[in-house]
Amino acid sequence: MIASRLGDMRVAGTQPHIVAIQEAFGQAGKRIGSEAGYRYVAYGPSDNDTGAAPVAPQDRAFTAAASPLIGETLGKFADSGLAIFSDYPIRWIKRMAFPAYACAGLDCLANKGVLVVALDVPGATRPMIVVDTHLNSRSASFASNARSLYAYGRQVDALSQFVAGLPAQGDMLLAGDFNVGNAPRRSAMLDRGLLDRDGLALTVVEHDCGHDCRHIDDGGSAAETALLRGKSLLAFSARGSLTPLGTAIGFGRLPDGKMLSDHIGIERRFHIGA
Repeated sequence: MIASRLGDMRVAGTQPHIVAIQEAFGQAGKRIGSEAGYRYVAYGPSDNDTGAAPVAPQDRAFTAAASPLIGETLGKFADSGLAIFSDYPIRWIKRMAFPAYACAGLDCLANKGVLVVALDVPGATRPMIVVDTHLNSRSASFASNARSLYAYGRQVDALSQFVAGLPAQGDMLLAGDFNVGNAPRRSAMLDRGLLDRDGLALTVVEHDCGHDCRHIDDGGSAAETALLRGKSLLAFSARGSLTPLGTAIGFGRLPDGKMLSDHIGIERRFHIGA
């Protein structure tokens, strides 16, 4: 149904030219791009990609305390679930699985990480970088809050270092499910450890407002305030040539209000240039 909706938008000429998704673990999710008419596709780390081993004593201690009862020592049963679909040619693709120790609870069963593509976008003088990721959940992981918070912080560190090490190209878009939720410490980690450090500005956040309840913050709040209860979000390079246009809109609700996923999609259009 998601592919069909995107396909209908393509017929109407209103489709988003770049789509970043998470939790595309099965073949149906991976086929969304081709079925919706996107010519260029890229997928994130596979279940066999190896993340960095623990080096710091606190990371080794965290690994030693892992529990098989919540899936932390059973290995990877799924890939990262990340995918990017594009109307624009992909110049290169980079992938990173999060460090092997940087997960908590049931999230450890998937090989979460980062997917990056460089796109040749008309009107841009240099390739545009698009980053897609999915960070550790909190209560849904069945790990303790302290344990999931530690994994979250290490994932934010790994993501920030990876983004900082990317080739110097053009503008950057950062998209994904960041699982902040009602957790101020997660919000602070994400704001100071990634957005501020890498010069990225929020432009739209999907907020969790209860069971089957989602709403969109259009970037009018300060970053940490906007991030609280945040799930999916989109940020962009604040010192680049991108200017958000209009208001952000949601994607993925049926006429009766039912959602096509446990999230609603967020869509934002940009102007490129001075």
